[in-house]
Amino acid sequence: MDPDVEFRPLHDHELPHGHAILCAAFHWLRHRHIQQWTAPMPMSVYQAWQRHQWNYGLFVARELAAVLSLVEGPLDEWRDGSDDAIVLWLHALATATHMKGRGFGRHVVLCAMGIAQARASDLYLLCAEGNGFLPAFYAALGFAEVKRATTHYAGLGVLGMVLMRRRG
Repeated sequence: MDPDVEFRPLHDHELPHGHAILCAAFHWLRHRHIQQWTAPMPMSVYQAWQRHQWNYGLFVARELAAVLSLVEGPLDEWRDGSDDAIVLWLHALATATHMKGRGFGRHVVLCAMGIAQARASDLYLLCAEGNGFLPAFYAALGFAEVKRATTHYAGLGVLGMVLMRRRG
């Protein structure tokens, strides 16, 4: 790995910047009519995840380029996709707007996959089907589709969602 690139848990003082990247990504998607997130990530949720050290950042030349969270939680309505009560979820992946198009999103997912593999954990994610871009992006990284469902979200309407898993 390039010595100017570092993937690590976010420090508490970096949390506002990570949250700002998530909010900017939400607005970037919304402006382009891409329905992936129903609302910006609430800071209270991001702070709660931080207490568990679930928030990570990819730093390029010491600048925060991309964020994601690796959250331990239940499958809830997707439960028939696994026998595990608690699974590892890839959540809240976003690249800083001025860093888009340089492969940092892919890089940060590969780093997350390394953490899951070191834990011998499967890694789950939920993405909007949309035009097929996100399921194809994750499939190219070794994720397999587990299940599809139609979900109703207030303010967005009905979205086709895809549960994906990468075996650890």
